[in-house]
Amino acid sequence: EERLTMPQDLFEQEYYCKFIEGAGQFFRGIDRIITTEELKPEGTHKYQMGVDLAKYQDYTVITVIDLTSFKVVEIERFNQIDWALQKARIEAIYLRYFSPLTYIDSTGVGDPIYEDLFKRGLNRIQPFKFTEQSRRELLTNLQLHIEQGKISIPDNQILINELRSMRYELMGDKGKVKAVVPDGMHDDMIMSLALACYQLPQNPIPAIGSIRYLQRQQDNNMQTSYE
Repeated sequence: EERLTMPQDLFEQEYYCKFIEGAGQFFRGIDRIITTEELKPEGTHKYQMGVDLAKYQDYTVITVIDLTSFKVVEIERFNQIDWALQKARIEAIYLRYFSPLTYIDSTGVGDPIYEDLFKRGLNRIQPFKFTEQSRRELLTNLQLHIEQGKISIPDNQILINELRSMRYELMGDKGKVKAVVPDGMHDDMIMSLALACYQLPQNPIPAIGSIRYLQRQQDNNMQTSYE
């Protein structure tokens, strides 16, 4: 049961006393989840969105995943633009995908950005504050989804390079391990993807009107009547 719910590295460390090498690759199975399929917004599908914020040196990245298929359907990456335009872009994608549940980086300057977007009517937007622990949990969750092949990502070379570059690194003299990318590289696309995949449902959500959707509605109604 633990093997099914833990990334391989953490499982082997916990139960087989395996030492995670400092240069060990963090994400495994990346090639298996890459798809070239082009997808468009579907009104019968539900979506989830992750937004990692930055303004100058790093990049703001918006990632949308289809909860009906667990496929990433859109990634937008930009920097060197002011906050007003960034908020307008976030709002445009939010509306294009029918108001998806959105997790946005609310650390530091991100807090007022979140508040402004919420006041503008993006009422399905949720703040996510980055701490050492929350970052580790977010990345471990993404690591598990990739390793198990639960999600699919587009053939986006910047995202793929970031995923392949992230490694374990020993921090200080206490043997503490942290997931990092090499100096000079960014991890904005990784963090945006991780936010988009935060608290994914166990199974894909059926498209509205599909046989699976109608069957689930019937099962829910029967359960409600029974209770």
